[in-house]
Amino acid sequence: MILLFGIIVCILIAIFAPKAKFLADKPDRYNNDKVISWKFPRLAVRIGFSIFAIICFLGTSCLIIDSDKVGHLNRIYFGKEMPSGRIIAAPSEKGPQAKILPPGFHLKPFIRVTHDIEQLDITKIDQGKYGFVVARDGNPLPPNKLIADSWENVSNMINAMKFMGYDKKQSSPVGTKGPQLSVLPPGDYRINKYLFKVYEGKSTPVPAGHVAVIKSNVGKDYVGDPILPSDVIATDLSVPIVPKDFRGVWEDVYTPGEYYINQKAYEVTMVDTRVHTWNYLGNYTRRWVDLQVGDDGKVHQKLHKEFIKMPEGAADSAIVLRVEGWDVFQDSRVQVQVTPENAPFVVASVGGLQEVEDKIITPNYRSIIRNVVARDVTVTEAVLDKDGNPVRELVVDKDGNIVKGAEGPIKMHTVTRPRQVLDLLYHRAELEKAVAAELVPAGAQAGLTVQWVRFGDPAVPPALLIPGKRKQLATSLMSTYKQEKLAQIERVQTEKERSRADQQENLMISEIGIKVAGNKATAREKEGRGEEKYLKSVAAGQLAQANVLGKDRAFELAYVKEVLSAVKENPAIVKMPGTLVIGDGSSLEGAAAILGHNNISMGMGKNAKK
Repeated sequence: MILLFGIIVCILIAIFAPKAKFLADKPDRYNNDKVISWKFPRLAVRIGFSIFAIICFLGTSCLIIDSDKVGHLNRIYFGKEMPSGRIIAAPSEKGPQAKILPPGFHLKPFIRVTHDIEQLDITKIDQGKYGFVVARDGNPLPPNKLIADSWENVSNMINAMKFMGYDKKQSSPVGTKGPQLSVLPPGDYRINKYLFKVYEGKSTPVPAGHVAVIKSNVGKDYVGDPILPSDVIATDLSVPIVPKDFRGVWEDVYTPGEYYINQKAYEVTMVDTRVHTWNYLGNYTRRWVDLQVGDDGKVHQKLHKEFIKMPEGAADSAIVLRVEGWDVFQDSRVQVQVTPENAPFVVASVGGLQEVEDKIITPNYRSIIRNVVARDVTVTEAVLDKDGNPVRELVVDKDGNIVKGAEGPIKMHTVTRPRQVLDLLYHRAELEKAVAAELVPAGAQAGLTVQWVRFGDPAVPPALLIPGKRKQLATSLMSTYKQEKLAQIERVQTEKERSRADQQENLMISEIGIKVAGNKATAREKEGRGEEKYLKSVAAGQLAQANVLGKDRAFELAYVKEVLSAVKENPAIVKMPGTLVIGDGSSLEGAAAILGHNNISMGMGKNAKK
């Protein structure tokens, strides 16, 4: 304002100062014929004050906005008053102006006089965040709305002149006062901070294997036909979904990526569309019995117990089943999945995957499995005799005759009876199918796909398993004893064979000796018979000789033959005589003399006769 006064003063001086009396031409007091001229002083004053007026004008009309600033104007003088309730003034009104000054040099006459000028920082939205805009002026929000409608072009929204309608000199604003539905993505913005307040919000990243389901709190109400996924079973509890931009849960989902969603207007629910396995495990005491065979051959029982904790992250504890008056804890698993197209329906009807687990699947699953177990069951099982042993089919040959001692297949039959505890062990697959058949429709009502149900080993009371274990152990022991007996027999037979192999050489020698002895005996027998015949023939000849020669002469003759035979075999016994010996010519003295005086000669002659 001071500069403006200075400008006025300088202009007035520049105009009227040359006409002042003290600057007028005057006669020279020493020489009346001359006039003292003040032309140049008058010109200098006029130029000086004009320059000073220009400087003051530029000082009131020029300004420079920094590159990272935005010029904000507040008109103070020379404008009309704003309408009541308005916060942002039109260009001709006093008050905060909608128009802002971008960075750079600006020349506007007397702008520094008529306006307060404020340089404020530009608005920066960092990466991973979005700008939530609240307008301080504009049309009032309708009573049924919480947030203003979205803008097709965000640049038009943050342009205060267009937002207020001052660019077209409209009588009412275009934008609506209050929170805006459209948001600012990351970046730098020159925003009129007199009109807009910008708050930062975090972006919405959708990870892989998930979808973002949007529940809109703004928009029009949908009045068309109810929308349900094609594979969802509609019930009275089913909640329909709506098309995008309507109020309610949108049928369209956001797939993996990063989105700038106005979280004041939309509720975002992340739904995991991967396959999940919900475990119902633990939180019970497991008991079992070990059977051991002592050195005395008796079976001894030893009871064990262990508390099974519920694993971290399990859906719930093991389910307690009441079967035949026994409490049986059943571990189980359920595999489920929410498909992307069913995710909006899950959120609309229940709220989320955790709510589906807690409010839909777990209660229904417990009820279904207990109901299935409580029903009668039709099973195919073995026919048992009075001792509890399986009965086998008879084996017949091709002629239809029964083959004794042959074991045929076990005889089976189909029976319908109440569920037994051991069915949880031996008919597990049938039970899983029956439970899954009822659980799948229950999950489909909430948009959940149940893929399978699997049972673990039930905690069967030990008292029910001991008889079977003892029988199995007895059968095993009997089989073991039989095998051991066969093994011992085989071992003895093996030892015999090994010993026989070790004595094979002796056995061969013995067998050969036996055969040789037999051959010799046979030969001797034959020789004896031949010798007998020979002797009989010789005896007959000697008897005939004795009858002719006489017994004594026959004996001497035989004796001489033997002697001569011995001499033939052993010539060394023959000795040449040193003297000549002559006998009577009728006996063997001569032969004896030839042999010399020895046992042979002594056997001849008179000594031999005696």
